[in-house]
Amino acid sequence: MKLNRLILNGLLILTCTSCASLFNRPVRPMTLITDAPARVVVKKDTLSTIHNEIKFMVRRQKAPLPITVFNDAVSKNLSIVSHNSFAYWANLGFLYGLGMLDDKDNPKRYGFPTRVYVSMKSNEAVYQTIDSAAVRNRIIVKLSPLKLIDISNPGVELTFERRTSKSFSTQVLASFLFRTNPSNNQNYMSQDISGFRTAIEEKYYFKKSAPIGYYLALELNYLKKRENSAYLDEGEDYSGQSYSHIDSINLHKQTFSINLKLGYQYFFKRFTLDSYFGVGIRYKDVQYQHGYDPYRIISHFPYDNGPNKRWHPVFPLNVRIGWTF
Repeated sequence: MKLNRLILNGLLILTCTSCASLFNRPVRPMTLITDAPARVVVKKDTLSTIHNEIKFMVRRQKAPLPITVFNDAVSKNLSIVSHNSFAYWANLGFLYGLGMLDDKDNPKRYGFPTRVYVSMKSNEAVYQTIDSAAVRNRIIVKLSPLKLIDISNPGVELTFERRTSKSFSTQVLASFLFRTNPSNNQNYMSQDISGFRTAIEEKYYFKKSAPIGYYLALELNYLKKRENSAYLDEGEDYSGQSYSHIDSINLHKQTFSINLKLGYQYFFKRFTLDSYFGVGIRYKDVQYQHGYDPYRIISHFPYDNGPNKRWHPVFPLNVRIGWTF
C-alpha cells in the first residue's frame, strides 16, 4: 500500500511539474517576413504574403519544418530548426528539473521561431530568426522604470545594447543614483546622495536571433554610493542633563556583483520589452564615518545593516523598455 502511494505521488509530482506538457499548445503561430512579395509552401499549402508578411500555424515537433519561399525570380527550400521551448527549460525551477523527464518525449517540449526573415535578393537558402532587417546592427536604448522606485538604491538607469553576431549581443549600463525617501526617524533633517552604478553584460540568444527572443546572460555589475544624512540628536546624558545638537552619518558603499540571468526580449517594430530573472553573488563593502552609533545607523540605513564586508547571494529581477535606433 505504501509503495503504491509513493508511486502515485511520484507520478503526480512529475505531472504537476511538466511545464511544457501543461502549458504549451500543440500548435503555435509563425510569422514569415520577406523583403519582396513572395509565396510560401507550408505542409502542401501555398500562401501569399501580404505587405511582405504572412502568418500561419505550425505544429510543435523535433524535426525541422520544411518550407519553400518563392517568387518570379527566386525559389528557396528552407528547413526551420526547432528548439527546446521556454516552458521546457522552466522545469529547472521546480523540483530540480524532474518535469523534464515527463517532457522528454513529448513534442510539445519543442518550439519554432516566432518570426522568420527571408531575403529574396539571392538564391542562398538561409533565414534569420529576427523581426526584420531593421533591428540588425542597431543600438537599443532602454530604461528601467522599476529602478526609479528601488527601495535601497533608486536611480535613473540607461542601458545600451548592440548585436555583435547572430547569437550574441553586448550590453552596457549606466545608472545615476538619487535621493531616497527620508526615514521614519522624526529627527531626520536632510540627505545628500551621490553615486552611480555601471555594468557590462554579454548575452547569448538561443535561436541565433540576437537581439530578439530568449537569452542567457552573464553580467558584471559595480555600484559606488556616498550618502550623508543629517539628524537632530537630542536626549539626556548619564548625569541627566538634556542635550541637543546636529549630527551626521556618512555612508560609503561599494558592491561588486556577478549575475547569471535568463531573459526574453520582445520586439514590436522598434519598441522593445526586455524582462529577466537570475541568480548571482555580490561582495558588499559598507563603511561609516562620523558619530558611529549602530542603532542610529540601522534606523537610517535599514538595508545595509551597519558597517560590514561580506559576500551574499542576489536574485536580480527587472523589466526594461526601450527603442531601437
